[in-house]
Amino acid sequence: MNNDSLPKNLSLGALIAVLFCVTVWGCNALFVKAALQTLDVSTFYTLRFLLVVPFLFMVKLPKKGWINIVLLALSWNFGCYLLLGTALTLGILPGEQMIIFQLSPLFAVLLSTVFFKEKFSVKNMFCLSVAFSSVFFLAQKSSNPYFSFTGFFMSIFAALLWGMGVCFIKKSKCQQDFSFTVWIGSVSFLFFSVYEVCLNGTHKLVHFLETPLFVEVVSILFTSLLGSVLATYIWVKLLKTYASEKVVPFLYLAPFITLFLSCSIFGEDITWLKVSLGLMVAMCLYINSRNFYFKNSWQEKFFSKKEG
Repeated sequence: MNNDSLPKNLSLGALIAVLFCVTVWGCNALFVKAALQTLDVSTFYTLRFLLVVPFLFMVKLPKKGWINIVLLALSWNFGCYLLLGTALTLGILPGEQMIIFQLSPLFAVLLSTVFFKEKFSVKNMFCLSVAFSSVFFLAQKSSNPYFSFTGFFMSIFAALLWGMGVCFIKKSKCQQDFSFTVWIGSVSFLFFSVYEVCLNGTHKLVHFLETPLFVEVVSILFTSLLGSVLATYIWVKLLKTYASEKVVPFLYLAPFITLFLSCSIFGEDITWLKVSLGLMVAMCLYINSRNFYFKNSWQEKFFSKKEG
């Protein structure tokens, strides 16, 4: 689909839908943090992706792209979420983690340069350098008394895995739509369930089913049904209807939603330094994305319906 044929501006309904998705994703880390007070990381994500499995009855079986589905499940969901969840249990606060995780699109650019020989301009280098410097300065000046550098580097490596996932999408020849997302989530359930059984056996899953806590249930329902299913479904529809440059920049709001809500719920300090560094990283992402997301049009290839 050509960008010129797409609407130039978001309708009011589309704007509300975009803000809904960004708010849901901004709240995800908060619900994960709350659930991990009583649940193991592997137990939580096994239950989270279990709720995605029933949606397989609503989608078609992919005819191709299975290797990329498995690779995306390993990088985007299993590896990435396992690291992010573990980092939260080690003391990283949700707002800090979301600012760190903003490095993921920059990793995608860097890896695309390595694997696809895409041009890496001076602007890309500048954005990458400023963003990395901001994140490391944030780590050095963190006011979090439980700040963990192990969790910090886990969050960075999770961002790297997300960037690898983007490369798998770019290499994939199958259309990325809602069914593609459901299959990735279902394969992720297999990885997490095997990991959970090997690590803890079945007793923690059985214990949850016997005596579920309200916070655990709400967190699992929110992150799976709202975060993984509904918000993703709406986002894919938006990217099929509107040009990426009208939709994608709203994602830069998510870390600040997380930061301000984390302040209220977990007592995370909101300092001018943290906000300024977060804005600096977001600015680098926006400047960088003017080429990577919007002019190479690879997103339209995977988020748009095939014509003809």
